[in-house]
Amino acid sequence: MSTSAPSRLQCLEGGWLFPGYVTLMKPRGVFQRFRERNMEIARKSEIQICSTTLNRVFINPTFGLADVVESYIRGEANNATLEKAFFGSPRHCFDWFRLGQAGITLGNDAARANDTDFWIGCEAVAGIAMRAGLTSSEWSEVRDRFDAIRAAAKNREPFLHLATHLNGASAKLMSIAKRHDLNEAHAKEQKIVNIKVDFGSGNSFTGPVAVGETIQQTYAMAESAATADLREKLEDLTRVTARLIESLPNDDEKIGVSDALKNVVETANKPSVTSSQLRISSAGLIEAAKTVTEMMGPISTAVSAVVALFK
Repeated sequence: MSTSAPSRLQCLEGGWLFPGYVTLMKPRGVFQRFRERNMEIARKSEIQICSTTLNRVFINPTFGLADVVESYIRGEANNATLEKAFFGSPRHCFDWFRLGQAGITLGNDAARANDTDFWIGCEAVAGIAMRAGLTSSEWSEVRDRFDAIRAAAKNREPFLHLATHLNGASAKLMSIAKRHDLNEAHAKEQKIVNIKVDFGSGNSFTGPVAVGETIQQTYAMAESAATADLREKLEDLTRVTARLIESLPNDDEKIGVSDALKNVVETANKPSVTSSQLRISSAGLIEAAKTVTEMMGPISTAVSAVVALFK
């Protein structure tokens, strides 16, 4: 088994396959074994394909694929179990695996859940997508595919149509993962330098050029807010979020959170915006702050201060 860190694309593929692989590996009942006897060759082939992919993802030599699957079958698995299997890999490997795992679950739920459960599921997956480093526009493209599954299910379209939409969601996620892998490789080749954004009064942000430019644009939007109160609160939110972004371990996460911050400030500057709309748009920031314990309080306070200005 390779000990080099897997790519985002490999981790996403692994996460997408993992729930089905666990199901295939569960002990079979007598009736199930009888019914599936003629499908055993196909089942073995599927298991082989899945295990090959997943063994490229779980590179911890002391806690690998078999250990993770056993934990899931026993009903004892959680994120800590997966994190253990990803020990030694960059954090984004775990996040992209979770995105694949949550994505296939959301796709299946879209075909049968009610609208409320589907919406809640979408919000949960959006949070995972942000941690993986997807931008708002990238997540919007993916969300469109899941919405198509939900619409097809409500219209009672044939199963083949649902499967086609699910494949579309998978293909879109994989194209985004591949693009992020290529961007990282390009950045390393070009050795892109950091940029410093000065907020005044001794406050500043230092980070990748693309992230710094987004924060710079966001702070300018905050400065142009309609009222002094809103301007003050948005500037504070930008400064606090910039501190969060600086503490994130990889560029994908930094890009995702800076893009989410820009979306919140843009939303707050729109006419007739409501507090409910702001809470929804800021959910990603709150979720991202959970990965950095010391930033949870400041981010939550800054977001609440903005939301409090609206009805």
